[in-house]
Amino acid sequence: MTDPRATSPSIIRVAVGEDNAIFARGIEQILSEAKDIRVVGVAADRDALLALVQREQVDVVLTDIRMPPTLTDEGLQVARKLLANRSAVGVILLSQYVDTAVALEMFASATKRRGYLLKDRVGRPATLLQAVRDVADGGTVVDPEVVEVLLNARGSGEGAALTGLTVREMDVLRLVAQGLANQGIADRLNIGRPAVEKNLTSVFNKLGIDDDASHVNRRVSAALIYLANNQGAAAEGNPILL
Repeated sequence: MTDPRATSPSIIRVAVGEDNAIFARGIEQILSEAKDIRVVGVAADRDALLALVQREQVDVVLTDIRMPPTLTDEGLQVARKLLANRSAVGVILLSQYVDTAVALEMFASATKRRGYLLKDRVGRPATLLQAVRDVADGGTVVDPEVVEVLLNARGSGEGAALTGLTVREMDVLRLVAQGLANQGIADRLNIGRPAVEKNLTSVFNKLGIDDDASHVNRRVSAALIYLANNQGAAAEGNPILL
């Protein structure tokens, strides 16, 4: 009998990339228990994962960063290929620890439908499921520990810099952290788009965020800084949705 979830437009189809069979089975079990998620397959290496995505209709790829054949950055390689050829497919990278180089590259050229979680989060089924749903819906999910490491790598002055923002700049930054584009921010604040752009430029300057392609893009950097200094956003240690 055909699984009725297979053809439902509301079902999130997930491909899993993980070479540890026990961990892969755990992920598959968690995802399969959700009525709105269907695991289309599990792959144990990069090439098998790419073939799976090519063969099946996939909404989200949930993959370990390090898989065979080299156990280095195969998950990121998959993300690069999907960004270039299948941008509608979301990617969530899983890692044993925070790799700042991978995290920065992951979010440098795209923010929508991207996620970076530590493997510890898989032990919290509700957190993993929500991350899959958020990324499938176009969001960006960032592990709070990733945020902390990224901000520490950038320096420790950003928190104090927030106090130098005007009320309007803080309003704009807050909406950036919620994932709104410039026009959406303009509509929400009832101001013109040029005013939003002017305030954003000021925010970037005050926070010391330059437009360097080797770093996470300026909007994400600004959002991370805001969220890292917002006690409510990360109080429970949950992934942050941009």
